[in-house]
Amino acid sequence: MANGQITADSGSSAVLVGAFTEMDGDLTSAEGVLKDAYAELELVHRGGSGTVYRQGLDEIQQGLTKVRNALGILQGGVHGTGQINTGTEELNRASAGNVGLSAPPVASWT
Repeated sequence: MANGQITADSGSSAVLVGAFTEMDGDLTSAEGVLKDAYAELELVHRGGSGTVYRQGLDEIQQGLTKVRNALGILQGGVHGTGQINTGTEELNRASAGNVGLSAPPVASWT
């Protein structure tokens, strides 16, 4: 706690949340490109080449799904950590505010 202010670094959390939001947008764009590639596949590629092309696109889709799932886990962790930090700072602040409200300690040698 500095100067009676909560010192949880919400700025860093906000930057991370912003980065996650940007990454979510990038993933959505990549999924759009992938959807277009599937559409092209249906129109242009037939036979063996179409099968191989679809397998490649399916692997890319699986990778994007893994990235999206991992992003969700990271977002949840940042959000949870931010809540814990803020709660701890508020508790510490409240506890510090109660210091001195009880009778001062008496030294045993006096």
